[in-house]
Amino acid sequence: MKINWCRMLSLGATLVAVAGMTGCDGREQTVENTPAAAVFDAPDPNEQEAPLSDMKLTHVRSSDALQAQGSPVQFKASGAELSNDLSRYAVYVNRSIVDPANLRIDGDLLTLTSALQDGENDVSVNAPDAKGAPVEADTSIWAGTASVQGKVVHEGGSPVAGATVVAALTEDPTVTATTTTDHAGRYVLNNFPRQTVAVTATGTGSLSGSTIGQAGEDFYDIVFWSFGVPVATPNLDFSRGTEGWISRRGPPPTLADHVENPGPQPASSESPIRSPGAR
Repeated sequence: MKINWCRMLSLGATLVAVAGMTGCDGREQTVENTPAAAVFDAPDPNEQEAPLSDMKLTHVRSSDALQAQGSPVQFKASGAELSNDLSRYAVYVNRSIVDPANLRIDGDLLTLTSALQDGENDVSVNAPDAKGAPVEADTSIWAGTASVQGKVVHEGGSPVAGATVVAALTEDPTVTATTTTDHAGRYVLNNFPRQTVAVTATGTGSLSGSTIGQAGEDFYDIVFWSFGVPVATPNLDFSRGTEGWISRRGPPPTLADHVENPGPQPASSESPIRSPGAR
């Protein structure tokens, strides 16, 4: 920018340019206004780095992998004391900040009241110790309000008591709950989110079965199919006809002569040949 040069007035140590006036010789003069140099804040010699803390925060886990929706979450401090100033805490559940009114300090325990939502909860905590040094901790907790329940029965329909039942989230199979069936063959597992769950039951010997369904809805019965009593007839001894072969449904099986590449065959209502123990 160009300005009219007029005169310089000395006011103490300050020079002031007065615009709109002529120079000392009566002629109008102009000067170039050079850009001001960039200004940077000098480091504050009194500024100090944040102190390091000896405190460690550990999530106090329940013995159950699944928690009830709305249940509290606790972290235990060790190595140093927790600060009592809740305004300095930053706690998040699924990236949403937790109101300090829902935090509580009880000695070495930090409690998040009514924190858990249905599904997976990613909890992140930034907590200061008594000297103000920050400490971080993270954990993941599954919670819900739905139940997984059903029945385990033998192939004849009688209940199986004392069977071990394990239910696992299909989204995260490491999250499981375990119980045993009662005298009526029933099982109930709680605190599941409303997601798909795989259920497996095992009994004595090699008896087992499984089903899959949605937590909070009815599950199909788990059926223990037996292998039956072994027969003396060799499995592939067709010289003795169908002796020893088992058909659980429909008419008895029949044998037919082998024909190489017979082509399309009409649908048959006869039961196929089954090996001993087949269902």
